[in-house]
Amino acid sequence: MERHPQPLALDHVVVAVPDLDAAAAELERAGFYVTARSDHPFGTSNRLVMLDGTYVELVAVTRPESVPESGFARFIQDSLAAGRAGPLLFAFRSDDASADLERMARHGIRVPTEPLVFGRDSVRRDGSTRPVEFSVVVPDFGDLAVGSFVCQHLTLDEVWHPDLLDHANGARRLTEVYSDAAGSGEWDLMAKVTEAEGPPFRLPNTTIHAGSSRLVIEADRETRAEIAGTSVDLVPAAV
Repeated sequence: MERHPQPLALDHVVVAVPDLDAAAAELERAGFYVTARSDHPFGTSNRLVMLDGTYVELVAVTRPESVPESGFARFIQDSLAAGRAGPLLFAFRSDDASADLERMARHGIRVPTEPLVFGRDSVRRDGSTRPVEFSVVVPDFGDLAVGSFVCQHLTLDEVWHPDLLDHANGARRLTEVYSDAAGSGEWDLMAKVTEAEGPPFRLPNTTIHAGSSRLVIEADRETRAEIAGTSVDLVPAAV
């Protein structure tokens, strides 16, 4: 079977939270710049912590009447309703969503739809907005508690605008993610989506482990925050 030439990088980790602003406030107290709320067209909203090459996406259901019967938003809504929160979705960087859809199908991954292209407004630090757009391939997660999908950025420079990368704590890079909700089925899906073996999954820009729910971020100062039962640890850069 034809494989991707190298493991996919982590694009972003989706942290499901019951209260979007409360989670953002906790991270702000730890010295992060958290973007203003942005609304998806399918009933969820996010606030982001932008880092070098990846980001942490806080997501909550804000318009339940707009959540469809399946897909990303339904997974978030069902997870929170079942009492599951934290890093529940991993988005991996795609250069060609259509090609990744075909590759995932060869691995036997069921994807109910063609790549979904959608957009939202990105809010800059000065309050101005810019449209951003994505093409995502989201499998049918079935009963899995942790999902993996691919995300192709169609407006990459707007998402990673330098204005959003400046944190008071000097946060730069997401070095490790730990998930305590994933089991063999979840890791198998991740292996097929990323073309990597694990856990741990040693990806080009981070490592994903089994273990107590945790995000490890390289920063200028050492501190800790907690959001939705997930520890966010800021650690100095390794010498």
